[in-house]
Amino acid sequence: MKNVTLALSVLAFASSASAQVVWDNYPFGPDGGLTSSQLDLVYPFDSQVADDFVGGFTVNHIEWDGGFWNGSPVDIPDWNIIFYADAGGKPTGGPTDPTGTALYHYVISGGSVDIVDNGDFRYTYNVDLPDTVFDAETYWVAIQPVFAFPPQWGIAGALDSFQGYSAHSGFPLLGTDYWTPLDTGADMAFRLYGVPAPGALALLGLAGLVGRRRR
Repeated sequence: MKNVTLALSVLAFASSASAQVVWDNYPFGPDGGLTSSQLDLVYPFDSQVADDFVGGFTVNHIEWDGGFWNGSPVDIPDWNIIFYADAGGKPTGGPTDPTGTALYHYVISGGSVDIVDNGDFRYTYNVDLPDTVFDAETYWVAIQPVFAFPPQWGIAGALDSFQGYSAHSGFPLLGTDYWTPLDTGADMAFRLYGVPAPGALALLGLAGLVGRRRR
């Protein structure tokens, strides 16, 4: 794989019509905490949260849960969807901005993202991606909006989800280096859609059992 940065407008890939859930980091929950993930080019500051998944499929759609605090919600102009390789139980890069080490970095127009308002400044987001192939090994994904503070935005924790490693974060402005495991040991609320690799269908039914462990 290689580092790919794309500017995407409205996405309508034919492959998404046949997509199925290939990785599920749910459940979302009303009490799932928010962890800062935001690129502010004005203040400036940079924070990210990444969580792991095990491949063996092609991804063409992603869904996630998050919300705002320290101010009222705003329209987000762009999103970074960033996929990292595994580096011994954490994403590649750090202790400063790790984005340059990403396998895939998709820059997506906010107007392309479908949004469901869940109330209390909480939202569910989803968007199509280019077909992105992941072999049967560990990867990490970070989802980061690009907009100026205030407010702050964070990705939601997935209640009672303990798959693989805990999410890792970085917020150098506040003294948190990339990549630092979350103190809560939480997973992040996201779901990947796509097409399983040949021979992987039988494994999908076992993914929640094989990959699930408490830390």
